[in-house]
Amino acid sequence: MRWGARVVLCSVLAVAAIFQWLRATEPGIDFVQFRLTGLHVARYPGCDVYSSETRGEILSSAWQTAESVPESRLSAAVSFRHSRSWETYSSPFLYSLFALGGLEESGERKAESRVADRYEVELRTWHAVSLLGSIVGLLCFGWVLRSPWFVCLLFALVLVGFSPIRSDLVVANVNQIQLGMVGVFVGIVGLRYRYYSCEPSSAAVATMREPAASALPLTNGWRFIEGVWLGLCIAFKPSLIWVAVMWAGFLVTQGRRHDVTYGRAGRFRPFVFYAFGGMIGATAAVLFSLLWFSPDAWLKWIEAVRAMPDDIIQTSQGNFSPTYYARHSLGLPSFLLLLTGPVLAAAVAAVLSRTARSRSLRNDELPASMDVADWLPWIIAGLQIHLLTSHLVWFHYLVLSLPALLWCVWLGTRSHSRVERFLFFGIAAWCFVLLGFEPLNALMASQREEHFVRCFLANVLLLVIVVIGPAGRDGMTALSR
Repeated sequence: MRWGARVVLCSVLAVAAIFQWLRATEPGIDFVQFRLTGLHVARYPGCDVYSSETRGEILSSAWQTAESVPESRLSAAVSFRHSRSWETYSSPFLYSLFALGGLEESGERKAESRVADRYEVELRTWHAVSLLGSIVGLLCFGWVLRSPWFVCLLFALVLVGFSPIRSDLVVANVNQIQLGMVGVFVGIVGLRYRYYSCEPSSAAVATMREPAASALPLTNGWRFIEGVWLGLCIAFKPSLIWVAVMWAGFLVTQGRRHDVTYGRAGRFRPFVFYAFGGMIGATAAVLFSLLWFSPDAWLKWIEAVRAMPDDIIQTSQGNFSPTYYARHSLGLPSFLLLLTGPVLAAAVAAVLSRTARSRSLRNDELPASMDVADWLPWIIAGLQIHLLTSHLVWFHYLVLSLPALLWCVWLGTRSHSRVERFLFFGIAAWCFVLLGFEPLNALMASQREEHFVRCFLANVLLLVIVVIGPAGRDGMTALSR
């Protein structure tokens, strides 16, 4: 993509983001919990925000603050929480990030006034950061896929019309931030593979058959950085744990390639640096949270999540979790549903591993050579497994379906068959509508249970496409074969 096209693309994305930012006039019913809970732990370090007593204290203090600024977005957000509940189920690391910039007040009432005055600015800033996360995530996935310019221009349509993004702005949650985090991880991995991989032609490939020993520390350093970042992402919100699980599955598959180049001991080489980096990242998050939380806060958080009452996460309230629906609407036993995630992950990993072996034999790829179709499906599949198996999947969580949609579009652009192009583009458009396209959503005005079924079907179809459709360097897909 030329510089002129890049400038046009960035300008269009900026206009789309500003349009959504100006539309975001809602009070931020999730952001108010993040921010005021963070301020509470900054004011009272060591408090147990996962206890009902502390939740009541935070809500009472927030209610007093809201009463001083009626007809404001702070008042509307707190009023919503007062009529429902104050829900503190996020990780100590996330609340610690919101505790940064805690107010140093002289007198409690003055602090409340300052919180009310700053809430509007902070919420608008959070909306801007969220949209930036979506842009970063989309651009990183687009970059590693080398998407053509017309596909990148579709990102503006996604920013403006994709209902989960709009929903995330309405409640002011962290899902667009998560999309940006995953995008950064994908970008780091893509940088490493693009640096060390090469096209299967000329003598350059031969140099990749066995990288020089001097290059290994740099490669391992990249892996360490990737592990650190993934550890921080999971500590921020552990719903990305399936990305880490599937990435571990990819490392197992990749280890067979290292057997050829480095011997059998090289099979475990990637694990060491990823695991060490992941532990460093997670440990850094835990140590950072200890500035405001007690050491057992992480255990209390796990207990609080496990004890989350069902009456606040029903399907009719917007929880689009298939496993929750299967348990409470279809009556399936909970012990079977607990196996859904591991079984689905194992099945997906087995299919992707088999596909990787067949690609290697068919294309006669060298051990050191790596194509995006070898590794990116594992990450996208981890996101889809999360959306299909987690106990809690609010509608705005479906922002994380965007990488699978982009992958489907990429398959269409990569295929040499006109029929396949039409098929993949059609599936991507259909799933986009099923998940939520704002103009059509307003026309259909369906019940949440019906919308849940549409989203479930779309995510299942997208996972199937991710699993069976990796394209090789020859442009062939699973359908062609």
